[in-house]
Amino acid sequence: MNKLMKKRQLVLSVMIVALAAAVFANWYFTKPKTTPVSGAEGVTGQPAAEPGGAQSVDSPSVGDAADYFAAVRLQRDTARDTALQSVKEVMSAVEANDDETVGRARETLEEITRNIKLESDIEALVSAKTGTDCVAVVGGDAIQVVVPKQIVDETLVLRISDIVLDNSDIKADNIKIIGAE
Repeated sequence: MNKLMKKRQLVLSVMIVALAAAVFANWYFTKPKTTPVSGAEGVTGQPAAEPGGAQSVDSPSVGDAADYFAAVRLQRDTARDTALQSVKEVMSAVEANDDETVGRARETLEEITRNIKLESDIEALVSAKTGTDCVAVVGGDAIQVVVPKQIVDETLVLRISDIVLDNSDIKADNIKIIGAE
C-alpha cells in the first residue's frame, strides 16, 4: 500500500510540474509585443508633458485593439481550461484516501479559480473606470495589466494601480502596466 501511495504522489507531482510547464509555455509563446510603462516617460518615449499640458496621441484602430484583446483572452481561457482539466483528472485518478494528494490538487484548483475571478474583476473595473479595454494576467503574487499603448499616461497608470491595490493583496511593486503595440 505504501508503494502505491508513493507512486500516486509521484504521478501527481509530475502532473503538477507538467501543468506548470504548460502554463509557462502558453504565456511565453503567446505574450504580445509590449512596451513596459514607466512613470518617467510619456506615450511617445519622450519625457512626460507637464500636468495640464496637451499631448498629441494617435488614436488606436478600434478593430485591431478589440481583436488583440479578444485573442489574448481566448488564449488565456484555453490555457486555463487545460490547467483545470489536468487538475480535475488528477483529483479523479487519485483515490479518496490519499488526502495529501487530493488536498494539494484542491489547493491548486482553488488558486486557479481565485486568479480567474481576480483577473475578471480587475478587467471589469479598469474598463468601467477608464473606458478602455484591457487584459489582466495574475501570476502568483504579481499582476500584469495590458492596455492599448496609445492611451497610456500617468493618470491611467495610477488609476489601474489603485484598482489592483484596492481589490487584491498584490503589492504595488508587483503591478506591471504594459502598453500593447
